[in-house]
Amino acid sequence: MDFIQNKIATIHDFCIEEERLKKLLEDIVIERPVAVVIPMLYKEIHSPSLETIINHLGGVTE
Repeated sequence: MDFIQNKIATIHDFCIEEERLKKLLEDIVIERPVAVVIPMLYKEIHSPSLETIINHLGGVTE
C-alpha cells in the first residue's frame, strides 16, 4: 500500500462565503475526483462511530 502524505488535501477557511466555496468545490470535482480515506482498525468496522460517519457521508452531494 502506498501512502503519500503530500497528496492529501485539507480544506481551510479562506474567508470565502460558504455557498461560493461549495460551488467552487463542486466545479473542481468534475475534473479532479476526490475520495475519502478513513484509516481504521479491523475491530472498528462494526463500531457505531463508523455507522454515523457513513450516514453523514451518504448525505453529501456529488
